[in-house]
Amino acid sequence: MLPFLISDRTPRTRRVQPTGDLASAPVSGVDSVIVGVRDLAAAVDRLRTALDLDAPVRGSVERLHADVAVFGDAPVALASPRDDGWLAERLEAFGPLPVAYLLGSDPGVTDRFDDLETGSMAGRRVDWLPLTDPVGRRYLGLVGHTTEAGPRGEGRT
Repeated sequence: MLPFLISDRTPRTRRVQPTGDLASAPVSGVDSVIVGVRDLAAAVDRLRTALDLDAPVRGSVERLHADVAVFGDAPVALASPRDDGWLAERLEAFGPLPVAYLLGSDPGVTDRFDDLETGSMAGRRVDWLPLTDPVGRRYLGLVGHTTEAGPRGEGRT
């Protein structure tokens, strides 16, 4: 469940160089990883202790059928199932693991899609992309193009 850090002193420009269409892409990269956990309170305590994080904003995400804890000072959120659905089944089969990813995006990027599902997480608008392979459900969302209440972790859920 705990992420790890690798220190790389190589200048970023030598490690990451978007070219062609990627250099002008409206997606800026991974904004947050949502990790599925069984016990939200225990996972919050463990992550806060391990990474010295502030208290998270708690709420729920309908798309995930989960209660969530979003850390404003880290690119990670925790999700615990509210029912015996797909998230509970995944946790039973695999244990704690990433279950969704939020990508930072530029204004207007959502105009390029016809079938987004809009929701929110900790006051931030999330537009879930139609991609469902290989898990059979939407797991990739766009954030950052608009906000409902402010930057990451602020506002209502």
